[in-house]
Amino acid sequence: MSINFADAFNFITKVKTKLQNDHAYKSFLDVLNSYRKENKSVAEIYQEVCIIFKDHPDLLVDFSVFLPRNMGEE
Repeated sequence: MSINFADAFNFITKVKTKLQNDHAYKSFLDVLNSYRKENKSVAEIYQEVCIIFKDHPDLLVDFSVFLPRNMGEE
């Protein structure tokens, strides 16, 4: 499945709307940024996002669409 900018933008908007907590939303953005800047593994990022989305399993399912299929091979 190919992910485009519109899909990513819509997901980020959904996260911001559902979290309703600036700290949680900022934490999510920080986790995404750490993947890029700190070269964290996809598995590490997923675990951190699981914590942030603990009360929103639907967001976690949506987030998993953006992860590589071979997440465990990294």
